[in-house]
Amino acid sequence: MSFSLESILEFSRSVESQCGRQGVPAKFFKKNWIENAEWVVTCQSNLRKEPSQKNLECYAQAIHLAAQFLKSQEQASTTELGFLSQHLFTLDSEARVLLPNAVLNFPKPVDETKETLITQQFEQLKTLFLSGVDSSIGQIEEEYRPTPAVQVFLNSDEFTALKKYRDTVLKNDKRDHTFFGIDFALTMKYKALDLLINAFEQQKTLEGIDNVMKTFYNTKNKSTREAKSIYDYLNTGQNLFTWFFGLFVKTTTVTLIDSLKEFMEENFQDKVERELEHPCY
Repeated sequence: MSFSLESILEFSRSVESQCGRQGVPAKFFKKNWIENAEWVVTCQSNLRKEPSQKNLECYAQAIHLAAQFLKSQEQASTTELGFLSQHLFTLDSEARVLLPNAVLNFPKPVDETKETLITQQFEQLKTLFLSGVDSSIGQIEEEYRPTPAVQVFLNSDEFTALKKYRDTVLKNDKRDHTFFGIDFALTMKYKALDLLINAFEQQKTLEGIDNVMKTFYNTKNKSTREAKSIYDYLNTGQNLFTWFFGLFVKTTTVTLIDSLKEFMEENFQDKVERELEHPCY
């Protein structure tokens, strides 16, 4: 049984703040997972040896810092989440003794079966999209720089706006994303757009950029009940209006991609590139 990273962060912070100021200095998380995990164990040991609100605050802080480290890495393994989840149980039991008047809203565990299904569905989406990109154009050697036109594309206002939306909106999205009864994890919409953006950024030629764009739009209306295509997933709205009128209404994400496509067509449709002219040494 484990808890989501956000739940671990929220509960540990709540316990830490309800301890009051017990003289525990502020800290930053350590540079690697092992050091953060060891500090959690050390604080737990200190709390067991000497139960006090100060040691409880230190323990809660250590759990919170370890969770912050995992969040900064944008990934957390089942083992790491399991480790912090076990310590969250201990933190809760100790807090109920040492903070009898505290308001402790212990989180609900993650449905691991559902999380596994969500991950599998995203991997299917990723595989289908990347196979379409890879099969349409040969791979370009890494030592070659992107052509000038590709650099213009990647530095355009439209592409910058798409990346900004990914980083400032979708990365911390709190809305629900459901389609045909399949509930995708909130972070998956961020990952889907990140997948598309990375595919653009890896291209060296306009032909490659055009291929990524066409592959994306070719997945429109290609979803099944078991798996959703990248276009349809990014075009899934968060309200009833968008859901019911999905054939006619586009999400902000797809609207931004449409603008990028229009920019490309207006500026590069008839352009002839001298591709791979300047290798990078």
